[in-house]
Amino acid sequence: MEEDKKRQEITEKEFEEYSKLLDDALQLSEELMLIEKARKDEDVVISTDGKNILRIPAKKILKEWDKLMDRIDKPYLKANID
Repeated sequence: MEEDKKRQEITEKEFEEYSKLLDDALQLSEELMLIEKARKDEDVVISTDGKNILRIPAKKILKEWDKLMDRIDKPYLKANID
């Protein structure tokens, strides 16, 4: 019985690692969605406050992403969409 409880418990470090893994996967899926939308010349629809809705070209968002990657010296993470 005691061993079963130990197997079910997760340490704080394991939880943090798992949480980071999920965050990274979510970020990657968002980037892939942006890349796909940019390739199709589509817009991303964003609600700024639940009332105002903006349509922003995905290419514009990716260009800003690429500028950020240059600033933090990670050009290998650039989307390179033109």
